[in-house]
Order: sequence, then structure tokens, then C-alpha cells
Amino acid sequence: SGVSLESASLLPYRLAKERFIREYLKACLQRHAGHVTNAAKEAGLVRSSFPNLLTKHGLTAREFQAVTQ
Repeated sequence: SGVSLESASLLPYRLAKERFIREYLKACLQRHAGHVTNAAKEAGLVRSSFPNLLTKHGLTAREFQAVTQ
């Protein structure tokens, strides 16, 4: 179920955009267990710019990598 824009208190556009991008990046990294190349490819982004984008949004690929023992 989505959020109704008519009843929701709207965030300023810039903040809403930043939140969306952060959540989108997190979802890509989760789907690919922190594998930057695959996450960037799914997002349609250049792999070399992906780490900078993660840093900008306070994320690291390591957070999403599976721990193997």
C-alpha cells in the first residue's frame, strides 16, 4: 500500500528526493549482498561512480555484505 499524497504531510522536494535515493541504493545493495558492480548495473549507473554516491548518502557496501564464516 502506498502513501496518499493528498493526506500525507509532504516533505520538501529536496529532502524527499534524498530519502528516495538513499532507500533505492539500500535496496540495490541488499538485493546484491553489497556487491557494488551488480548493484550499480541494476541501477543503470556507472560502477566507478557508485561508491561516491554511497558515501554521499551515508552508506557503505560493506554494511550489506553477507558475513561468511
